[in-house]
Parts: sequence; C-alpha cells; structure tokens
Amino acid sequence: MKSPEPGSVPTSDLRQRAEAAARQPAAQSPESLAALSPEEIRQTLHELRVHQIELEMQNEELRRAQVELDAARARYFDLYDLAPVSYLTLSEPGLILEANLTAATLLGVPRGSLVGQPFTRFIPKEDGDIYYLCRKKVFATGEPQACDLRIITKDGTILWAHLAATAAQDDQGAPVCRVVMSDITERKRGEAALSEHARLLREAQDIAMMGSYVLDIATGMCSTSEGLDKLLGIDPAYKRTLEGWEALIHPDDRAMMADYFRNEVLGQRKAFDKEYRIVCFKDKTEQWVHGLGRLELDAQGQPLKLSGTIQNITEKKRMEDNFLRIQRMEGIGSLAGGIAHDLNNILAPVLLAAPLLRAEPDERERNKLIDTVESCAQRGADIINQLLTFARGKPGAHAPIPVRLLLNEMSRLIRETFPRNIELHVNSPKDLWQALGDATQFNQGLMNLCVNARDAMPDGGTLTLGASNVNVDQGFAATALEARPGAYLCVTVADTGTGITPENLRRMFDPFFTTKEIGKGTGLGLATLLGIVRGHQGFIRVDTQPGNGTTFELYFPALPAPEEPDVPGREEPPPRGHGELILIVDDEPFIRKAVELTLEWHGYRVVTAGAGKEALAVFASRSAEIKAVITDMMMPGMYGPELVRALRQLSAQLPILGMTGLAHRAGVTGLEPLNLAAVLDKPFSDVELLAALHQTLLRAAAARQNSSEVEG
Repeated sequence: MKSPEPGSVPTSDLRQRAEAAARQPAAQSPESLAALSPEEIRQTLHELRVHQIELEMQNEELRRAQVELDAARARYFDLYDLAPVSYLTLSEPGLILEANLTAATLLGVPRGSLVGQPFTRFIPKEDGDIYYLCRKKVFATGEPQACDLRIITKDGTILWAHLAATAAQDDQGAPVCRVVMSDITERKRGEAALSEHARLLREAQDIAMMGSYVLDIATGMCSTSEGLDKLLGIDPAYKRTLEGWEALIHPDDRAMMADYFRNEVLGQRKAFDKEYRIVCFKDKTEQWVHGLGRLELDAQGQPLKLSGTIQNITEKKRMEDNFLRIQRMEGIGSLAGGIAHDLNNILAPVLLAAPLLRAEPDERERNKLIDTVESCAQRGADIINQLLTFARGKPGAHAPIPVRLLLNEMSRLIRETFPRNIELHVNSPKDLWQALGDATQFNQGLMNLCVNARDAMPDGGTLTLGASNVNVDQGFAATALEARPGAYLCVTVADTGTGITPENLRRMFDPFFTTKEIGKGTGLGLATLLGIVRGHQGFIRVDTQPGNGTTFELYFPALPAPEEPDVPGREEPPPRGHGELILIVDDEPFIRKAVELTLEWHGYRVVTAGAGKEALAVFASRSAEIKAVITDMMMPGMYGPELVRALRQLSAQLPILGMTGLAHRAGVTGLEPLNLAAVLDKPFSDVELLAALHQTLLRAAAARQNSSEVEG
C-alpha cells in the first residue's frame, strides 16, 4: 500500500471514521458520507477491502485450528478407547460414568451398557472390602490410592486387576474418581508359580537336609533360611553373625575352617566348597555338613558377600565309612597269605625257645632266648597293631599327617606280607612338608596302590615308595585335572609291573571296574583312592606304559613345615609300688599270671580272680586293703562293664582300670559311662601297665587328700 500524499487524511483515520459512520443509524449515513471527499472515500473502500482480507485470513486460521482440534480430539478418543489399559470414571457412590473400549472388552460387556452400572457388579464379594476402602480413601483424602483385587467378567472368568485411582472433577465440578485398571493375571500366576517353586524348593531342601545362607563380609551378619535353622537347630532369636557361625563348627575343625575361609576363599577369591563337622545348637550332636558358596565381589574386586547352601551329609559319611571299611577288609584279605606266613615265622622261634628255657641253660644263653622271644612277640604285636589300625581306622578330623612315619610303617607291613621276589625301596627325605588330612584314609589309599602294584608284578619286580616337596606352578597345574598352583606334598608309588593299557587307563578310576579275576577284587580300590585324594583337595597323576610299569603320584596340599623327627626309644618305668594291694581279673590264666608277676616284681601285692563273681567275692572280703582293680572287659559270665558297675556299688571311689583285646573300644558296649581310670589295649607293655597304675593311684590319693581337707 502506497504512502499517503501530503495534505491527505491518514488511512487509519479514514477507517475509523468509516467504521464510526457504519455504526451510526442509516438516517445519518448520507450526511456523514457527504462530508467525505472522493479521495477519502476511495481510501476508505481500499482499507475496508484490506480489512476484509484480514478477516478472511483469520477465519481460515480458525477453521484450520478447528480441524486440528477435531483431529486431536479424535486421536484422544482413539487412544482412550484403544489404550492397553482400562480407563473408568466413577461417581462417589461407585457408578460407572465413563469407560473406554479396553475396559468394556476386559469385562466382556458392550461399552454402552457399562455407563450407570455399579462397578461392584464385577467384583467378587470376597474382594469387595478391598475396593470399598480404596474408593473411600480417594474421595476422603483426595490422594491417589491403589489396590490389587479380582474381577469377574461377564462369562464368569476371574481375572486379577491392579486399580490406580485418583480424585478429579467432572464438567459441573462434581467430585469423581478416575481409575486406571491393569490386567495382572499373568503376573499373579507367575507369583503363584514362584511361590509354588519356593515351596517345592523348601521341601526339596528338607528332603536333602539342606538350607541356604547369605553372609555379608563387611558386617559379618549372616541371614539363613528356615531349612538351615532347622538343620542347625537354631532358634529365631539366635544372633546370626560370623562369630556365632564359627561357634557352631566342631572344635576340632574350627581352626582349619577359619584358615580355609580366610586364605582360600577370601584370599584367593574363589568359591566356598568344604566338608566339615558342626555341633548342632539344640541337641549338641555332631553332624557332617557340605558347604557350598559363591563369592560376590564389589567393583574394586573386594569380597562383598558369600551366598550358598549347606547340606547335612552325616549319613553319606557313614556310608563312606562303611565303604572304606569294606575296602580295608578287602586289602587285608589280599594280604592274609603273607600275614599267616609271617606270623608262623614269628611263632616258630617262640615255640622252639620255650623247651630250651625249661632246660635252664647257662644264664647268657637263657638271656639270648628271652631276647628272641621278646623280639618275636613285639614283632607280632606290631603286625597286629598295623592291621587293626588299617581295619578299624575311623576317619577323623584333618591334622598334620606324619608321612615319613606312615611310609615306614607301610614298608614294614609290605616286607612282612608281600612275596619275597618283590624288592622294596623307600625314599622319604627328613625335610618333608606336612600334609593336612586324615592319616587313616591316607594309609588306606597308600595300601590300595601297594596291593595293586604287587598284583601287577606276579613274577616279582621293584616297588618304590617315595615322598617329596613340590611347588606346583600354573604351567604344571594345567597338565593335571583339578590341579591348582601351590605347595604340595607328593607321594609316589612306582612299580615295574605289567603297566596299564590305554583303554583301561581311561576307566581305571570307575567304581567296580577291575581287570582282576572274579573273586580277586571288587574294582573299588582306585575309585576309593580318587575319593580320598579329592577329599583332601589334592590331585593324581599317572605315568604308565604296558610292560614298563606304572607310577602313581598323589599330590596333597602341604603345610610348608618339616616334620618332627621320629626318635623311637624305650620309656623308663615309673617309680615302684609300696605294697599296695591290686585285684587282677581276667579269664585268661596266662594274662592273669603275667600281670600278677609284673606287678609283684615292681613292688605291688596282688590278688587275682578268673571271673566276675569270683572278683566280687574277693573284693568283699578284702575291700579295705584293695587300692585298685584291673579287669578285662570281655569275660564269660559277668560282662566286664557289669563287674565295674557292681564294684562301684560296693565302693563308689574305687579306681578301676580296664583291659581289652578288641579291635576298637567301641566294640565294648557301655564303656564310656563307666569312668574308668584307664583302658589298656592288649597287648600292652610293662611300661604302659605300670605307668597307668601309678598315675591312677596318684590321682586316687590326691582325691582322698582333698576330701579329708574339705571334711576337716
């Protein structure tokens, strides 16, 4: 638009005057318009056309805005109706004012029929209170509320729904409740499945006698499952700390477990995997458990927590004990021929020496015969003791194993029982490290290998036993299954026998696999050996070639400290007696007489009895004089423990020593509660007998002295 010429009236003024004229009554318009000049009229008309164009543009803008508003409203209603969750608007009495299509579809009814219906129509009676309290709180407080409840659809299907309700107002300002309803049926089914899974897991743990735990390394606090509390006999009020947990470990295993946890688990950042004993909190019974755990580390690689399971394996340990005992019996059976041969060699000089002693040769020759008899008797006792130790060996707590001593004992047994065409060599340095473990199981594994080596050399050969200190590095550990770097004690059993074929080498550790004839072996020897070595956290290496012999290397984790040298020597006898009267009770006349002569020779007086009833009669007649009783525990007629209880009724403080020739004392029922002063295992030496009696009399005298001082 051009600029107004000089002297002309501004366009805006003309528009205002024209608009003012247009607003005046029609009668006044002609006069008002007459006052305008033609130029002003042209300008006014031009301005009016411009104004008309502006109005049309504004109208077009309004029409476009209306179209967009309608489209947005349509999209909103589409989103509202087709949203994946249900939307409802409820009045304060609980009537449905609005509902989207998703809500109608979920409830299985037409959308139009929902309006005006009470929402309680779709809620089971059992969940009515949940819905009522939720709606009441929304209108009462104006704060959002939420709840989970069940919904009944038109066809009777029951669904789980989550309601999220908020307070609002309708177009008239009346209070309403906006509800977002989500279908959580699958989630509830999943929760139910997890709950069922947890229940089944608890039942499985109960059956397996297992429980779980989580130990916080930083705080030392330990959370335990109900199953573990039941397993350990812990009540809910027990303080679950690391110190409290250590208190439940058997005293004999406590130091070992503390060292394992501190150095192995935390120190080397590895999983917890250990078998150990506990003492149940409630009944104080000893139980074997197997602990497993996974160590969780923080961002800096420091131990954060340990979580895992603990299983009661007491019955498994009993079965293993029986299994190992059967294995020991099998090993002894395979040695029976050699044992009989050697015992016959021992008894022959004894039988030959007896008549020579009766002939009373000169004193020098008599002493030589006596030395021969004593040496043979001691040799026979050593063989029997070795066999009994091997046969009865009950697995115990892990302790430093005297490897050199065990190798020497094994070499003696081999020399006395193996065929003479097998040459034995033993290499055991004096600076050997100690292995922490069970000496009985160690001895059994060694015996299994020696018997196998003997059988692999039917025509004779060389058997070599050895031990050495070995530091296993990463490269060496990679060559052996289950090997880890560290200090090990390596025990070697090598033979020059037939060797092992490749096909048998792959199966040799399988239970019941054997290449021996039926009746010659069960195939459990090497399987037992593998279990023993693994139980000591060790590993095995085998080097063999058919026809060129076999070498077994057993690696046991070592304690880098040399063994104390074993210096045998005969103990000096204790001080002589002072005429104390001792009652000896044994049904074997030779034993009774030998004990009698030994005690009399060392200053004691002795009375004897060959049976329990006879002993009671002797004691009743001389109870004031008798200072102690030494009785056998296995006698015909009156059983040893029965005699002890009868003597206790006659004299409660009477010192009583027991004698037994059984393989292990547990074979004498009722032995522990008898409170015997000592129990002597037959055969025993004069030093053992005299030392036990001397200590018993000293304790009895001290007890009488204390009693007199109290009475005084």
